[in-house]
Amino acid sequence: MKIKVNIRDKQNVVESLKAEGYPEAKINSFLKTTELKFVAYANLMYLVILKKVPPQLITVNLVQKESDVNMSKTASFLTRKSNDEHILFEIHMQLVKKVLDNPTDNTYATILIHEMMHAADFPTLDRIDKVLERLKSKWKVTGNASNASLLLTLQMLERLRADSIAQLGRFLLAQMKMGVPVHDYFEPFRQNLDSAMTKATLLITQPECSQTDDISINAHLSEYVGPCLLLMALAKMGLVKGELVEEALNGFMTGHSLDKQITMAILRSALSLSFADYLKGLLLLGEEYIPVKTILEYFSLLQQNGKKEKMEAILELLEQPHSVSSFHQAIERIIGKEALTKDLREPLQDFCIEPPHPIDYPSLKSNINTLYRVMQNNESAQKRQIARSALAYYFADESAISNRITGFGRVDDLIVIDYAMDLLRAS
Repeated sequence: MKIKVNIRDKQNVVESLKAEGYPEAKINSFLKTTELKFVAYANLMYLVILKKVPPQLITVNLVQKESDVNMSKTASFLTRKSNDEHILFEIHMQLVKKVLDNPTDNTYATILIHEMMHAADFPTLDRIDKVLERLKSKWKVTGNASNASLLLTLQMLERLRADSIAQLGRFLLAQMKMGVPVHDYFEPFRQNLDSAMTKATLLITQPECSQTDDISINAHLSEYVGPCLLLMALAKMGLVKGELVEEALNGFMTGHSLDKQITMAILRSALSLSFADYLKGLLLLGEEYIPVKTILEYFSLLQQNGKKEKMEAILELLEQPHSVSSFHQAIERIIGKEALTKDLREPLQDFCIEPPHPIDYPSLKSNINTLYRVMQNNESAQKRQIARSALAYYFADESAISNRITGFGRVDDLIVIDYAMDLLRAS
C-alpha cells in the first residue's frame, strides 16, 4: 500500500507565493519534491531502519504566519497529533522561501531527515509525553516543588534524548559535517548539565528563589555533543562496536560516511532506546562526560528517605571494573541480606504477565527470564548467585532509586541487570 502525502492549504500557499513574485512552476515543483522526499524518508525510516510498515498517511501543514523560530526549527513533527497510521508535520514559510531562493541548498533535506527521525521515534515519544502529562497534572494539583523539579528535569533530558537521536540521523544519513572539534565541547557540556541538575536540586530545597527556566541544556552544545554522547553510550551498552563509534565521530568532522548497513543498524539501536535505557547509557559514560555524582545526589534528594550509601554503591558499580565480589557487596549494601533470600517465583510470575513498563528497555523481559533460568538451572554456583542477586534487586521493595520516581525509578535496576548479564558473559 502506497504512502499518501497530503499537503494542506496547497492552493492558498501557491497564490500567496505567486503574489510575492515566485513562479508558479517553481512552487509546484517544490511541492511535488516535498511529497517525494516525505515518501522516500518515511520508507527509509520505517521499512529499512525499523523494518516495519510505515504510516499510510502523511499530512504536511504549510504555516504561512511569520515566525521568529530559528531556521533549524522551521519544520517540526507534531507528536501529539500523530498516531501509528497518520503522522503530521509543520513547515514554516520562511523555510519554503529559502528553498525556492536557493534550490541547491541541502538544508531542506537535512531538516526533513531530522523531523522524520522524530516520527520514527514516535512510539517512545508518545509514551514519554503521556507520562509527563500525568506528572504535570499531579504537580498542578499538589504544587509540590519536588514534582515541579522532576517534571522540568525529565523534560530537559527527554528533549536531549529525542534531539540526540534525530541529530544522529541527520549527521549519518545526510553526511553533515560538524565542522567543530567535538571533543572540545564535552567538558563545557558536562558543566552545563551539571549546572542544570544543580538548579533542579535547588528547586526542591529552595523553591522560592530558584529559576525554573534555567533547568535546561545549551542548545548549541547539545546539537553537537548530544549525538556523539549517544553513540558512545550505545557502545558502552554493547549495541555498537567502539571502533565504529570512533569512525563516526571522525566522520562528523570530515563528512566521511559509514557503510550503509552499519548506519542503519546504529540508528535502529538508537531508536530502540527508552528514556530509562538512554539515561542508563549516559551514566555508564562516567564522570568524565556526565555529572554522575550530581545526578545521583538529585535522585537521593527526590527520595525523602534516600540514603547516601545506596547512591555510593550504585556509583561504585558505574565507576569500578566489573567484579563479582563488588557486585554482591553493592547489592547487599543497597537492599540488605534479608531481601537476597526472598522467594522470587511469585514476583517473576507477575512480571511475566504484565507488559513492560513504558520506561523500561526493550530487552528487559528476556534478560529477566535469562537470569531466572540461570538461577534455577545453571551448574555454576557463582553464576546462580549472580543471577539471584540481580533478580532480588529488581524485585526488592526498596532499591537505590525508588520505583515510584517517575521516569527515573528503574534506571538503577537496569544498571544492575546489565551488570549481572556482563558478569555472566565474562564468567
